[in-house]
This record gives sequence, C-alpha cells and structure tokens, in this order.
Amino acid sequence: VTGNTMTITSITLADPTKASTSPIAQFLLSGQEVFVADYNFVSTGGTSVIDRLVFEVLKASDGAKDDKGTLTSVIVDGKSFPVINGVVTATGLNIEIPAGHAGKTVQVKAVTSHVGMGGIESNLPSILRITGYRYAGGNTVVTQTGINVQANQMNIVGGMPSVDVISETGPLTGNGTHRLVKVKVTANGGPVRLRELPVKITSTGTAEITTDTNNIEVRVDNNVTTTTNESFAVAAGGTSTVQVVFDGGAGYNIAEGQTVEFHVYAPIAGVGTTATSIRAELGPKTGLKWTDVAGNKAGITGANVYSSNFSVIEKK
Repeated sequence: VTGNTMTITSITLADPTKASTSPIAQFLLSGQEVFVADYNFVSTGGTSVIDRLVFEVLKASDGAKDDKGTLTSVIVDGKSFPVINGVVTATGLNIEIPAGHAGKTVQVKAVTSHVGMGGIESNLPSILRITGYRYAGGNTVVTQTGINVQANQMNIVGGMPSVDVISETGPLTGNGTHRLVKVKVTANGGPVRLRELPVKITSTGTAEITTDTNNIEVRVDNNVTTTTNESFAVAAGGTSTVQVVFDGGAGYNIAEGQTVEFHVYAPIAGVGTTATSIRAELGPKTGLKWTDVAGNKAGITGANVYSSNFSVIEKK
C-alpha cells in the first residue's frame, strides 16, 4: 500500500529591515507624538504572528543607551509602551505577517520628552533601534535577540524654523541696489531666534557684486534690520555664498507660529546693454543657525524644512 507524501514546511520570520518610507534624520518637537520608522517584516512558509518587540533608545553621539530620556514612550500597532531606562518592551501584540516576498510594514511612533525648564536639554540626538522580537509560526514560538535595526537620528527641540524661498523672476533694470530674494521663516512649536542665514548668489553674464563688508541688506516689512556680513563679492559669471548675521549674532526673534519674510538686497554692478542675471537661493544647511528659545539652546544648525527654490533678477 502506497501512502500519500506530506511535506511539512517550517514558518520563519526574517529580521526586520528599515523601510524606505521611514523619515530621514530630522528635528522633532518636544511633547509630541511623532513618526519614527517603518519596519518591514517578511515571513516564509506561512503566516507569522509577532507578539513582542523590544527596542532601545540610543545616544547618537556615542551609541550608548540613552540616559537623558529623550523619548517617553513608543507606539506600536496603536498601543503605547513606556521607555524605562532606555528600553521598551512592547508585549501583547498580535501583528500578522502573511507569507510573501513583499512582507508587511509595521509603523513605529514615539512620544518625545518635554524640552525646557524641568525637561530635557534641547537638540539631544537619539536613535531608536529594534533589538529583539518574538513570533509564532504554526505551533512554534521563536525569540530573536541581539539584532540591531536602527531608525534615523532624531533631535528633540522645543521650537524649530521652517525656511522657504519665494520663487520669482524680476527685472534687473540697471546698476544699483536690488532685491535678490525673499526668504520666509516660520517658528514651529515654540519661538526661535534666527542668528545666521546663508545666501548663495550666482551671476550669469556681466552682473557682479563688488567686494565690500556689510554689503548685504535685509528688510522686514520694508524696514532695514540689523545685519552684518564679512567681506563678500560675486564676480561676473561667478558664484559665492554670503553668511548674513542678525544683530551681531544675537538673532532675530520669531514668535511661535509667526512667519517673517526677509527681503535680501545687494548692490549690483556691471549691468550694461547685454543680457545678464543674478540668481539667489539658500546656501548650505550648516550655514543656517538658530536658537531654540524654549530650550535655551543657541547655535543649532540646519532646518527641518529647507527650500531648494531660487529667485532670479535679469536683464534680457
């Protein structure tokens, strides 16, 4: 008598990977629920069911366990779990991962700690990582430990700027002082002080900015605001970046929720009868310097939202 052959396939769950839909390294506001990462799990041989995930919060500066308390809790599958001494154990989950090459994405969120008086220091860099998980595949329960799947870096701040260039084209009517670009800065979450603004200026043709100090002027509501800049020039057909410093480095105050429009002017020379233009845009992110007022933290560089737009004035 010939019987039937039965093949028993084991169910396995691969270690997760960070999905491309995860946010990039970013500033995050304090006391908020934030999106940290998407983790992709792939099961083979059948459906796996995850019931536990283990996380650690790390200091991005040295990779040690976070002892500053940058996150208060982690949220998985709609359930919140506390951070205790830099460790989060998410239990009682019931996340089904069906078999298939695409797998399933599990979104992880967190709640950031308060920045400011009675809270944590502003701009502390931290990273959340998965270190272990447990799943059931059929009648088998598997516990995995010692893995290291990191989300991208988070810097928790009490307030942060978003920066945008108003893209426009205008006439370059001749030599003299011209507005080059309008930059909008909004304070999100709390007040900020804009300390330095990098402006990249490019000439096409004969237009130029001759060498001088403090030759960049910034106006707000048509009033000249106090700024300085070191010796700066743009040669005909060349490109240079100028660092505009507000109020001797003390900065320009922007209240929470307020948007300020900075109009940047410069003296243009070399405009003749031929076609020429001046293009202005933001310089490197590292040149944007600001103070988180709520966190009393000065000299923070970069921005969460940083425009790639540009403005052009031209003589046709």
